[in-house]
Amino acid sequence: MEKSIQEYADALYMKALSDAREKHKAEITEANRQMAQRGLSQGFSGIAFGKTIEIDAALVGRQMKARLVSFQEAFEHAGAKPSANELQEIWQAAKDVYESGIQSMGNSIRERARRAGSPHDFDGGAVRSIAAHYHDDVLGEWNVWRRRVALGAPRQQSFSATEVAVIKDLPKKDELLADLNRLLLLAGQIGVIFIDLDNFKTVNDTMGHDAGDKCLEEVAQIIGSVVLHKGRLYRYASGDEFMVVLPNVDESEATATAERIRKAIELQNVGGSVKVTASIGAIVAAEKVYASAEEILKAADVAMYKSKLKKNAVSLAARG
Repeated sequence: MEKSIQEYADALYMKALSDAREKHKAEITEANRQMAQRGLSQGFSGIAFGKTIEIDAALVGRQMKARLVSFQEAFEHAGAKPSANELQEIWQAAKDVYESGIQSMGNSIRERARRAGSPHDFDGGAVRSIAAHYHDDVLGEWNVWRRRVALGAPRQQSFSATEVAVIKDLPKKDELLADLNRLLLLAGQIGVIFIDLDNFKTVNDTMGHDAGDKCLEEVAQIIGSVVLHKGRLYRYASGDEFMVVLPNVDESEATATAERIRKAIELQNVGGSVKVTASIGAIVAAEKVYASAEEILKAADVAMYKSKLKKNAVSLAARG
């Protein structure tokens, strides 16, 4: 791996690690405050101790993910893509962070249990089971990145609760079609999610186009935060339609992702005084069923219109 990429990734990781530890400290402090208000001991006692373990596990997950993301952003910054060997090096680095975190977490739990005189034995297996889903989540994100590198496609731009790409810079329909046609050449199923906003026209008509533009930016932010590092977000046209492509997913995962998007938009109140929700169509496609990207989009469009009849709903397209 080039020295400049490694050094940039290390710098990003150290910053993320510091932020993760500060967040962990704040979460522990807040948990202790809440437990004290409820009259619960902050030591080794049921609810209070269980809450602390959950917070510790979340820190392990954040550290592992930060190590992976630091390399993703470093390669993106350099305008390069990792080789197969470099991808394996990156995954090993993320695993090393996880193993170190698990060891520290186990030592902390056992020391607290010892001080409290607890008879329970928190062995390595028990500690791992608490944080295992964080490991699996990061492994899934690494696999998506690995497949995207093999495709030669750019990694989806990161979104977070406070950052979103300028909506005009989101990839549009031409790139969507090109990406789908490339994915159809590979093994594995493709999840496509077609999102159309309910009542968006009312926002423009009653509150003005500036309010409408702000609404669309917030929607893009919400969708991006749901599919972070797992898929690619597209602006389907110039209006209120968005597309998400998820490589290598099954119907259950595609539907669950669509439902998270629907619920997040509903809860965020992006339309202000106008209740803006999302009608969503989801489809899982493969070459043996759909011959082209156009066929996939047509099926996703049909599924979306089924949801549009109800509004604020998710519909899954029938197979083939």
